Amino acid sequence: MLAACLVTPGRVLAENGPSLEGFSGQLTTPSAWALSPGTAHLVFTNSPRVEDATTRTYLVDVGFLPYLEIAGRVTDVSSPDGPRDLSFNAKLQLPLDRLAPRLPFAVAVGTQDEGGAATFFRTRYAVASARLGPVTLSGGWGTGPQRMDGAFAGGALTLLPGVEALAEWDAANVNAGLRLALSLARIGLPLRIGGVGMSALDRRPRTIEWGATLELPLWLNAGPEGRRPVRERGAAAGRPSDAKPSGDAVAGAPRPALAAGESRTTGSTAEEEALGALEASLVRIGFEEVRVGRDGDTLVVEYENSVFNHAEADGVYVVAREIARAGLAGGDAVLVLKQNGLRIAELGLPGGPPAGREERPGWKLDPPERRAAWVSSQPRNRRALHASLVLAPGLTTFVATQVGVLDYVVSFRPDVVLPLWPGATGFARFDVPLAWSDDLRDGGALQQYRDDPRVEYALLHQAFPVAGGLWAMVGGGIFRTTDAGGLGELLWAPGDGALALGVQGSWSVNDQGDERRGLTGSGRLAFAPLDLVATVRAGQFVNGDRGATVQLARWFGDTQFGLFLTWTDVSIAGAFVSVPLTPRRDMRPGWIQVRGRRFAHDVGTVVGEERNAIRTGLGIAPLSPWNLEASYLDDARVTRDGLAGALRTLP
Repeated sequence: MLAACLVTPGRVLAENGPSLEGFSGQLTTPSAWALSPGTAHLVFTNSPRVEDATTRTYLVDVGFLPYLEIAGRVTDVSSPDGPRDLSFNAKLQLPLDRLAPRLPFAVAVGTQDEGGAATFFRTRYAVASARLGPVTLSGGWGTGPQRMDGAFAGGALTLLPGVEALAEWDAANVNAGLRLALSLARIGLPLRIGGVGMSALDRRPRTIEWGATLELPLWLNAGPEGRRPVRERGAAAGRPSDAKPSGDAVAGAPRPALAAGESRTTGSTAEEEALGALEASLVRIGFEEVRVGRDGDTLVVEYENSVFNHAEADGVYVVAREIARAGLAGGDAVLVLKQNGLRIAELGLPGGPPAGREERPGWKLDPPERRAAWVSSQPRNRRALHASLVLAPGLTTFVATQVGVLDYVVSFRPDVVLPLWPGATGFARFDVPLAWSDDLRDGGALQQYRDDPRVEYALLHQAFPVAGGLWAMVGGGIFRTTDAGGLGELLWAPGDGALALGVQGSWSVNDQGDERRGLTGSGRLAFAPLDLVATVRAGQFVNGDRGATVQLARWFGDTQFGLFLTWTDVSIAGAFVSVPLTPRRDMRPGWIQVRGRRFAHDVGTVVGEERNAIRTGLGIAPLSPWNLEASYLDDARVTRDGLAGALRTLP
């Protein structure tokens, strides 16, 4: 069993140890404790054992929300009548600890093998567990009919740290086994490796079922307590000056109001020196479109972040830190976030001690230009013609289909991004296949799904603000390799930016001369307390199929994990993960910047059908990868609450 598990420090292994069935529990029966949010188990095992056959089972179990864990399972049995199963599991723990936080008792309900019409491991169950020192006991009832059909019970005894003895009755057999886990924290890795072994004591001939385990956290650059500050790099971090500002530049001291439009390029006071040093510091770090000034008594800092590419919140933190270093953090201040020369949002910086940062900061979307007294008459380190070569892999997979357990194409998929003038961007994406499975070779059953090296997109986009919180973007060029045409979108994000409503459309002609039109409407809601983003999109998709798709995703720091369900010609359900494949701080932008980008991959299955037939090209939104939500609003994270968390990490 190969298990990747995010574990909360100090949590007892018996509460969230991986089983051989995809849920946390004993050997093949569950416990009532759900995985902690951000915990994941990836599992490879030879269970269930089948006579004269080889069984391979792959499991992914994730703590998605408080009290909710979800899992996916792929099982392949090599016998002629053996199943190939792709299914979904879930467990919901009742929040009894809200009534008594230290309650050593839990109750949960769950389901196994939801999805297609073919079910080989189906059960729905209720389970209760209790913890008594090193012993955890569980008991419950399952509905079967394939697994846990009736009463079941199990227990775990912690013998040593990371070593457990396990026994259970799974409603059919008595099983006994051992679970091991070894932490790699001492060598600097937040991982655990281990294994599980078991045997049915009342089954003849007796066989051994085993697994290998790996546990790892999903949280990236953050944890349940919040985002981690961006590390400094000494002088390269942009320290404005070794000398401390004095006089009225000291934090909290009053500052004189300046006339609107006044240039501060040659000032000599400590205030002017601090403002100039702050602007120079931000330019050295690599921020673009930088301007620093005062609008009355309010410090105004405009910038565009192309160097901290895990999250826009990292850029907010670094700019706020530089303001504090310059001795300018005591009064009113606002950050104006820009993208490709356009002002996207204005975020207020709360002054004073950290306790005051719990208040919601001021916020404006699509803010007007401030009539400030700027240090420099024009923005410094202009964005125009600062091209980015964005390197990333591509991965296409076919999982548990009628052809095989796993087929794949691995490719090199770079982007070229060229800002031209405010809101105008040239965008191109290439795809060069590098390696593929046997079924995608010439003459293979899936050869049609392997493309030659190609240009996927080559588009010119123009974005522009329409009204407060309302943006539009149009584009034209090569779209999805074979089509040439145009794209357009409107996005309205009122208030604090958590809600966004949009319309997307496309018109194109493919290389066969066929016209294709797409038109969809969308709604997105970001819920910052749980880092959740829910998205609904409906209408006619790019390839003419009509229907809707629903997506629920959660951010674990800079890792995103989510579920989706699409209804068009068929129904497809699945999960996806998205991670940044680039350093937290990229190379400084210039005429050419080489960096990585966010990599996303999804796995889905046809539901409501007798088999997982391959269906591609369904539910594709009429959007380019360079779009308003992803490229201008940081995948729905440019919201007031989404950015405020970065300010609370300031010293």
